[in-house]
Parts: sequence; C-alpha cells; structure tokens
Amino acid sequence: TLSASVPTIFYVVYKSSIFRAIMLRFASRFHKANLISQRKHDVNDIRSKLRMLDYAGKGNFLVVHGQKGIGKTVAIQTALQKTWSVCLVTDGIRPGSDMDEIQQQALGSLIRRSQLTPANATKKIARKVLWWHHLIFRTRPTVVLNAVERGAGKPYAEVPQAARELAKMGCRIVVDCSDNALPERDLTLRESHYYMEPMKMETLNEIDELTGFIKFLNDYDMLTTVHAVLGGNVALWVLLNAEWINEK
Repeated sequence: TLSASVPTIFYVVYKSSIFRAIMLRFASRFHKANLISQRKHDVNDIRSKLRMLDYAGKGNFLVVHGQKGIGKTVAIQTALQKTWSVCLVTDGIRPGSDMDEIQQQALGSLIRRSQLTPANATKKIARKVLWWHHLIFRTRPTVVLNAVERGAGKPYAEVPQAARELAKMGCRIVVDCSDNALPERDLTLRESHYYMEPMKMETLNEIDELTGFIKFLNDYDMLTTVHAVLGGNVALWVLLNAEWINEK
C-alpha cells in the first residue's frame, strides 16, 4: 500500500547522494555557533585565507595553529559562521591516526554516515555526494579537522597526508591544531599557514564572561600579576573565572 511505502521512499531519498549533497549545503548556513570569537582580526584573516584556497590548486589546505587554549577553534567557527557547505568533524583526530582513519572520519561526517553504512562504502558515497554538490552548487564544501594535542612520546597523526587527499577529492580543508600536533618535516608548499598568537589583554577585556572577574582583579591591583601567569590562554582565564564565581 501507499502508506506502507512512504517510509521506504523517505529512507531511500534520505540516503541518496543528491539529498546528502543538499543537506551538506544548507545545514551549516543556519547553524548558530555557541560562542563568538572576539578575535576580529584573526577571524578576518582566516576568512581571507579561506578565499585564497578557492584559487589554489587541488590538494591545497589551510592549517591554523598556535598554543592550546588560546581560542583557535572558536575563531575558526566564527569565521565560518553562516557559511554554506561547512562540515565540522567534531571528533578530534587522535595522535597516531593513519591517513585512511582520518579520511574515514572526515568523510563519515561529510555524508552523515549512520551505523548502517558499511565503512568500506564511505569513500564511494562521499565521491558521489561531492560530485552532486559541485554539479548543483559549483563550490567546494569546507571540512574542518581538529588535530588533538600530542602527548610526549606519542606518534604523529598523518593529518597532512589525509588533508591533501581530501582536498584533491574536492573539499576545502581547514586543520585546527596545537603547535605540537603536526610534524614540521611534513610541511609542504600545499599548506597555507596561519599562526594565532596568545590573546591580548585588550581582547580578553571584550569577553563578556570575563568582565566581572577582570574588574575584580583590577580593583585589587592583581590584574597585571594574573595576566603574567596566565598569559593569553583564554581557556585558563575561563577556568579561573569559574572558580572565582564558585567562591563568591
């Protein structure tokens, strides 16, 4: 009967490559980020670097790196706010991951792979989705990879190799990583780099969440000392601010 066929038809459409391509296009356009970066200069520079990727050859990608906890991830997400065709690979890339693992992880997010999708079919489906996406929208989707900080003695993940292959498939790749996540010997001319400095005090002052804490430190002449210890690591400032609120 027709009523019995509707769920089946819906499932087939939902799993089709063209539907996945349309979902990829529109899902990020209306996604609202939880946090907005106050690093206006860095956000604009990242946007400029992304535009340059549109004119670069196949296999080129962008690496945004710097110390852990200074706000790289939020700056990247702010730069991509209300942008079409963005895929954030939410699971971090662990140290030691090989190229195939990273590609499977990224392409799985790109096609919204379910548990029913065979792992060995991921790349084939992704190629079809990217083909439809390019045919309909004439642009490349942006995929953001998050390379997790590497502990002492841990092997490097094959992020540069995977990023090059993903870029060749038709994606704009952004690698969000800490200073020690990628081996320097793997850097090539295919990589565009943007180094993010620790956050300056003027920028920290613009974060609404920290306003009360910074005023408290300033009133008791402790701001200079605390800044000398924490530096521009916004993650440490947020952590200490939370402790201060709990002790009030």
